[in-house]
Amino acid sequence: MIETRQMKLTIHHLYQATTTEDEAVVIMNATAQPRTNQTNFMIAGHYFKLYEKWTLKAEADSRDFGDLSYKQNNLQIQDGTESRAVINVLTEGFSSSRYQSHGPETFNYIFKKPATDAFDITYQGFYYNLGQQPDEDEDTSAVIHVQSEQLEELTNG
Repeated sequence: MIETRQMKLTIHHLYQATTTEDEAVVIMNATAQPRTNQTNFMIAGHYFKLYEKWTLKAEADSRDFGDLSYKQNNLQIQDGTESRAVINVLTEGFSSSRYQSHGPETFNYIFKKPATDAFDITYQGFYYNLGQQPDEDEDTSAVIHVQSEQLEELTNG
């Protein structure tokens, strides 16, 4: 479990798959919930980024590897000779008020997969000026280091 000031994020699975357009992807399956009942919590897909190697400079220069948010709802992955849609994809996000009425949210998020043996997934909890601390009401960020051998293969083919 990863905790920030405002959120508890549990990553259940990290999958690797290939799209029907022959793109290698990483699919993160996770559950998010507010850290406390008083937390004013908001999460959206664009808060997650994938970097070949995350640094403050890489983030400041927007050198993330790219996500597939522009086609998250229609993305098809190859499963042997069949194609399958990825469901429960986080696109528009949700807030603590939704959590109060529906409980924790489990979602998938899809990234382009780099050809490296390791990469970093970040949760950007605040928009900052380099060298400054986030305001007290802003969430903190998190970096998740991933080795390719940690990825589960998402295919029957």
